[in-house]
Amino acid sequence: MADEQHIDETLQGAFHLASQNKGGYFLRNGFLFHRIKILGNTVERLVVPKGRRAELLQLAHDQLGCHLGIRRTKQRIGLNFTWPTVVADVVEHCRCREVCQRRAPFTYRDRVPIVGGWSL
Repeated sequence: MADEQHIDETLQGAFHLASQNKGGYFLRNGFLFHRIKILGNTVERLVVPKGRRAELLQLAHDQLGCHLGIRRTKQRIGLNFTWPTVVADVVEHCRCREVCQRRAPFTYRDRVPIVGGWSL
């Protein structure tokens, strides 16, 4: 997987930051990681190459058939993994799932405006 990280164009900026020891990115045994503090604890997360993201999204979201929502899917992934577009990818993954679309609550944006009026 380290080779996949190195050839992934979406991770080149992260590799550049790691070479400068900035942004929390660093290399360990050839693998790219990101260090962050979560609830006061330092967490080192593996940076996932593009070819592995879809499977990880599916595993994190569809855990035991529960179909976690956007917030909980981001939290589940964010404990151990990251990549530059993780938030946008989680949102897109959750919104495209048919099960999630059926379970999503209606909001004021979903309402159709009433045109015309009642006549008695």
